Amino acid sequence: MVPFFVALLLGSVLMVPLPVLAEPSLIASNPLIVNPEPDWSLFWQKFNALSSWNLEYYDTSTSTWVSCKSDLQIVRDYPTPNQVKLTLVFDASHNAAYRLTFGINKAVREYVTKLDSYQYELNYENYSLVWDWSDAISIPGLVFTHGLQNDMFWFRMSRDNVPLGAHVVIDPSIIASYTAAADTYETIKDLHPSDSASYSAIGQSFQNGLANANLTIASFRVLKTSTPDGSSYAVLYTHSGVYGTSSEPTGAALATSDPINVNTFGAGYAYVNYTFTGAQRYEMTANAYYCIVLVGPSVGTIDGTNYVRVASDSTTPTAPGNVVRYANGAWGHDDTRDIQFYVYGNAGAPTNDACVSTATFSRNVDSWVNVTVSDADLVADFTTVDIQVIMLDAKNFTLRWTQATDTFSEVSDPDGVCTLSADAVKENVDSDTAKVAFKFKITGGADGLCSVTVTTTDDYALTDVDIYADEFTYQTYGWTPTGDIIGSLFDWWYGTTFGILAMLQVYILGLMAYLGGAFTNMLTLVVQIFRVVNGTFTFFVDWFTRIISFFITLFTYVVAILNGTQTGIGTLVDIWTFFEVTTWIDFIPVVIAIMWFESLDKRGSTQGWVNALVSDLNIVIGFASFFMQMFGFIIDTVFNLVMTLMDAVPLV
Repeated sequence: MVPFFVALLLGSVLMVPLPVLAEPSLIASNPLIVNPEPDWSLFWQKFNALSSWNLEYYDTSTSTWVSCKSDLQIVRDYPTPNQVKLTLVFDASHNAAYRLTFGINKAVREYVTKLDSYQYELNYENYSLVWDWSDAISIPGLVFTHGLQNDMFWFRMSRDNVPLGAHVVIDPSIIASYTAAADTYETIKDLHPSDSASYSAIGQSFQNGLANANLTIASFRVLKTSTPDGSSYAVLYTHSGVYGTSSEPTGAALATSDPINVNTFGAGYAYVNYTFTGAQRYEMTANAYYCIVLVGPSVGTIDGTNYVRVASDSTTPTAPGNVVRYANGAWGHDDTRDIQFYVYGNAGAPTNDACVSTATFSRNVDSWVNVTVSDADLVADFTTVDIQVIMLDAKNFTLRWTQATDTFSEVSDPDGVCTLSADAVKENVDSDTAKVAFKFKITGGADGLCSVTVTTTDDYALTDVDIYADEFTYQTYGWTPTGDIIGSLFDWWYGTTFGILAMLQVYILGLMAYLGGAFTNMLTLVVQIFRVVNGTFTFFVDWFTRIISFFITLFTYVVAILNGTQTGIGTLVDIWTFFEVTTWIDFIPVVIAIMWFESLDKRGSTQGWVNALVSDLNIVIGFASFFMQMFGFIIDTVFNLVMTLMDAVPLV
């Protein structure tokens, strides 16, 4: 928020007693007066003698108001020899309350014309002083007061809590004008569009400035003769012809003002201001030529007795453009005259410069959408800044910042999915740019990408609307507080927490691709291990079985011989079938069997047959246990590898 005063601008200059001038001379057959060239030095000498102003800040340490005129610079600009435009430049050197007071002798009030709200012009003979403090009314906290004391009219603007370094510029927004002394006039004596030699519309060609500007006001110096009646308009047209020589309107109207009935005009010359509102605030192109026209009533009373006069200069017309008129069903021009007029505008609609948001909003966690906006008419020209958030499932809500109260509000939330934080804030970046930071939490809705629509509106009802698609992501569950701390620790290395997540995602995807091949290779290896173990185990178990079967059969024959039931061992071939000898390696179990039998005989004679057999059985059990342990180890290893792979795969 910037200081108030900035708008004041000699606000009261609106009543300055102008210098006493020489007796004006008369032009033959013309009742209008031609004034001498202005003497601005004399004007300001008189003006300063009859006026006074002061800028003060409140010193809380002494509880007094202290003068600080150096904080306010008053710039005088002379667009024409007869006209001065005042600009105020304020820079706060204190963090305090400020007040600007201006007083001037009440006798000069009769020379002041009110152009619009907080827009005035002082005219005295060939002097014209213009000021515009309309921007000030949008500065939050600004208080206006005025009064009359000791024949002095005083005006004051004040504001509390002006921040140190606050910078504000207030500048009248005149696009084009001509205010040189008038020595004649143009007349509107026919209803528009005129089909006679009498004019129904009078205007002037002009050139817009170096930047695009939106038309806001057109002003003409007029009076009425007798009792004309009917609605008149200011109309903007496209320019045709040679500028300043044969300029004429062409085509349909570009913009039309609100109407003013000509019966409200005075009997003496005065500026009448036509206001352009809403969509009629046409954006004029930089450096382009246009025609601004006062169009008379199309119905009502306009004739040779009841008509309108528009003041003009035919003696030494110096305006760059020329007069335009409508009569006999067509536009015409006159490069020997210039009418007295003003065209006001602002530098155009506000602009949404950027939208930067927290990348991921988590449910019930406050996050930010930061909008940067600018306006060539300065930050005081903003009215509102809105953001509408549209979620993946079409749920939406709208939040607003309002300049007049410097407050944030929830305009719409039909689904109840947003809670606005009291920490939302607006900060001025410089004199024409501001950052509006919306802080809020999302409490529901579908996970996914969210879009933000930003709408900025200024004091002229001009807007800029921009859609920032997929501005941020909403997810029900995001980082935990511990995760936020961990993420912040890694920000210095990876740039941002979200950069880490992106890198981690790439790493996991690569790891999965690698582990996919590794897993296949591992399974192949495990199968081969099972085959080797199974083959070895099968080999030994098979031959062990054969050996045991051989000995059981052999013992059966031995027992039969010993008890006399059989006289010999039967067919050796029957015994040999246990071994199925086909290669030399098949003899190994036979050799082992013979060696074991011989060993059993020897050990049995010393240890006892039972003890020897028990010892051998323990060896066999240990051998079987070895294979079982090997199987268990392999199965456990495979299981652990599979679980590791499963842990690396994200569950959707």
